[in-house]
Amino acid sequence: MGNCQPSDAAKEPRENELMSAPMQPRYKVAIIEFNVPGAANGGTDKGADGHRIDSVPIANGVIRAGGQCDIVKYYHNKHDAFTQQVQGYDALIVRINPGQLSQGTIKGTQERFDKLMNSLLAKGKIVWSSPDVQTKMGAK
Repeated sequence: MGNCQPSDAAKEPRENELMSAPMQPRYKVAIIEFNVPGAANGGTDKGADGHRIDSVPIANGVIRAGGQCDIVKYYHNKHDAFTQQVQGYDALIVRINPGQLSQGTIKGTQERFDKLMNSLLAKGKIVWSSPDVQTKMGAK
């Protein structure tokens, strides 16, 4: 059997490490996450770093395709600041389970978030998946 030797591939960032964005990205994308207040790691769908285990690999895929991709947390008590922040993105990839925004948050959080996503869609932004799709499918 062959001997395992380090290669140039070993120098690539691990899939759980966010890559640097290209100097001149073709587009700007945000992956939207939410951590349930008081839940270990932010919820059962999160790793020890507080991110969904697939968020960093998805972001790295966007970066490899020539885009800038940031992981942005949604905080129910900072909705207005979040609203301003996401205006600068061309697209949003929402990685929040349906109903999760009703856990440990102020009343109406899910509805406020969905209204914001729908307003961004109306402005021509890409939102995947939209609140309407999530509701019909019962999943992201």
